[in-house]
Amino acid sequence: MSRNTTFRRRLTWNLVTLSTGCLLLLSVAVLGTAVQIVRAHFEEMAVDSTMLSVRYLGQMQGGAGYREDTGESGEAVDKERLIHTFGLHARALMGDQAILFDRDGALVSNLASTVQGRDGDVVGLLAPHARSLLAKPEVGHVAVRDHSGMWVGTPIATADGSPIFAVFLHHSMDGAKRLVFMTALYVLGLTIVLSVLAVVLGTRLSQRLSQPLRTLYHAVNRLGDGELDHRIEAKLQDEFGQIAEAFNDMASSMQRYMEKIASEAQHREQLESEFRIAAQLQHSLLPNQLPEIEGLKLSAMSRPAREVGGDFYDVVLVGGDSIYFAIGDATNKGLPAAIHVTQCASSVRTLAREGYSPAQVLRQVNTLLYENLGDSCRFVTLFLAKLDLNTRALTFSSAGHNPPVLIRASTTEPQYLKDKNGLPLGLSADGSFDDQIIQLHADDMLLLYTDGLSEAMNESGEMLGMERIIQTLRHVVESETESTLGSVLKQVDEYEGGVQHDDLTMLVIRLE
Repeated sequence: MSRNTTFRRRLTWNLVTLSTGCLLLLSVAVLGTAVQIVRAHFEEMAVDSTMLSVRYLGQMQGGAGYREDTGESGEAVDKERLIHTFGLHARALMGDQAILFDRDGALVSNLASTVQGRDGDVVGLLAPHARSLLAKPEVGHVAVRDHSGMWVGTPIATADGSPIFAVFLHHSMDGAKRLVFMTALYVLGLTIVLSVLAVVLGTRLSQRLSQPLRTLYHAVNRLGDGELDHRIEAKLQDEFGQIAEAFNDMASSMQRYMEKIASEAQHREQLESEFRIAAQLQHSLLPNQLPEIEGLKLSAMSRPAREVGGDFYDVVLVGGDSIYFAIGDATNKGLPAAIHVTQCASSVRTLAREGYSPAQVLRQVNTLLYENLGDSCRFVTLFLAKLDLNTRALTFSSAGHNPPVLIRASTTEPQYLKDKNGLPLGLSADGSFDDQIIQLHADDMLLLYTDGLSEAMNESGEMLGMERIIQTLRHVVESETESTLGSVLKQVDEYEGGVQHDDLTMLVIRLE
């Protein structure tokens, strides 16, 4: 069973229950009101009925009142005739529910079918009221209740207005009860009819009320299934119309957002593909294996901060008597830096193999990069050195790069290979670069690095600095190059806490 069907049934049940409950309360109220009306007006109706009956009997006697003879024997005979005539007419009108009393309260004629009952002796009950009524005829009538209804008494007067009899007529509650019962049946039937009508109308009303919700439910399901172009047709400008408009706006926003995500994902995938190609290209520029040369130990590493970095190093063996060492760093990171590195590294390798000095190589590479970079404010720092394997003379030139650290075997004090004249490559067309020469000896160690080493930062943003690096180098000055490189790299990782902020490249050279 679907959720919207359950909601519709619950709504129908609530509407039917509410309407039926209201109808039952209304029926009870109507029935109670009918009972109260019958009970309130029963005495009034009984009195009016009695007065009309007695008046009608008087008219049937032939005049405005009863005639009373004055003769002794005639009076008795006349009263007996009157009583007999009254009995006939009263029985015809009232059945066995009439009692006649004289002036003394004595029973003259009893037409009641039962004079005994739960109220005791009916004659004894009514006699005092008959005497009181005949003594004060101006009262007009008296009412006496019993278990089955009400006795209403009124005087019967002669033509001159003198009361001679008091007649009591009984009015049963059976008629009123039947009236209440018939009213109850009528109200019950009407309640049943209205309840059935309420069920039908409640079902139709619940369907009408739940139709917008079903429409919204199906629309949300279709939207969840990926139909982002689905819309709700709002025919009315009511609350549901506002909800439909809000849903359509939401669907349109989701559609635009998903299209944007798809476009960004496609663009990101394209960039990642380009980065992978650039990374493979950049990695191909690095030496696959460092050359093994007698009397010389080499170890190197390069770790970019992103997929594609701006650092590079190279070791180029030319002939059998000289070797070039290059290390560089391009501004920024990512794909632009990788492109500059690729151009710079390939040019350095080509020019070195032709035997140019470091300064000559830097001048030509600077011209090439400046033509490509122009006024983009991008540049490449580069340190390039040439070692004569026979004389162990080191010729070097720097284009604004971090000065390498030389630790000689004869002293533990570091020596920085600085070049004050060299500007980074690509900044100026008239870059000036000079060669400098120093002599290396056995057990001297040279560390070439990029700024990812000296500018490594901890969580507080403090830089590592070269002083801490040199202290580490003093302890491992006699170690193998691979061990030296590992010690420095471990120090950097511990200081950064596993978060690398910049590309890191190092080249360790030891003479034996």
